Amino acid sequence: MPQAQVQPTEADNTKKQIVFGLVGIFLIYAVSFYYLQTMGVARPRMAAELNGMPMFSWLISIPGLAGALATLLFSKFSDIYGRRTMLMVSLGLCLLGTILSAVSPTFVSLIIANTIASMGLGAMIPLCLSALGDMFAPIERSRWVGLLNIPAGIFFIVRANAGRMVCG
Repeated sequence: MPQAQVQPTEADNTKKQIVFGLVGIFLIYAVSFYYLQTMGVARPRMAAELNGMPMFSWLISIPGLAGALATLLFSKFSDIYGRRTMLMVSLGLCLLGTILSAVSPTFVSLIIANTIASMGLGAMIPLCLSALGDMFAPIERSRWVGLLNIPAGIFFIVRANAGRMVCG
């Protein structure tokens, strides 16, 4: 008979592990939202410079679908292989896609590179929330999830101001 897996609780983790885990989660979550917000501002200019305006909708829809698929796959694989491993894989995909986006010579290669980056990004945010769920009991977890959304709000304000600076 298989033995039930016991979820580690806050008491099982040392204070140092919790601090390092929270710092890592907050940094990853903040970078994820920064990437999401800045790409919304940069994509139209990228499309214009690469003469890809006729295919601009593909730059939004294909990476969005790939990110949604990655969310499902990485969530399942994180249950099997562990959150840390899948978080590192998703960070690697996002970094690879970002580098490929920066050096894309054509609009089609930009779409492919953004799709790779979106696969990593689509997995990062849910994995951060899952890692918080592994670290804390439900009552404590809700406080940290609320605090985790502060970077999202900050980067939304940054994007709104950046959009005004670019447009006007």
